[in-house]
Amino acid sequence: VKLHYKGCPVHRVVRNFVVQSGDIVKGNGSGGASCFGKKFKDETKGLRLKHDRAGVLSMGNSGKNSNSSQFFITLASCPQLDGKHVVFGRVVAGMDVVRAVEAVAGEGEKPAAPVVIFACGVFDDETPSRGHWAPASVEAHADALSSFVPAPTLVLVV
Repeated sequence: VKLHYKGCPVHRVVRNFVVQSGDIVKGNGSGGASCFGKKFKDETKGLRLKHDRAGVLSMGNSGKNSNSSQFFITLASCPQLDGKHVVFGRVVAGMDVVRAVEAVAGEGEKPAAPVVIFACGVFDDETPSRGHWAPASVEAHADALSSFVPAPTLVLVV
């Protein structure tokens, strides 16, 4: 299994709730993998953070300590997810792209049209600057780390 999101489909879109992807094994929401093995434990710090707005990035799971490569982005405040899913980030740029994905919500939870992660990568010291580092927003999440704000280069394939 390749441990990256390039080519991974968005398998779940629920209006006013979540956009979910990250099943790098089966592509349909029933699989997932990670560098830690098949599943890994919840991070306590992330469980304390809230799903208090659209754009919160969180781990998809099937119960306590069952994280893999799946993740979701909230489309609204979702307090019912608090304490059950590990929050690990937020959308700082490109929420218009997330809303465009929400617009292809179909019957049930499957997108009406294919949506695929076109590219992904890791920013390191060797990566040419294509954005900037922004300090954590105390307003958003007091315990959050600084965020890399990429230059707008997202491609949405619908």
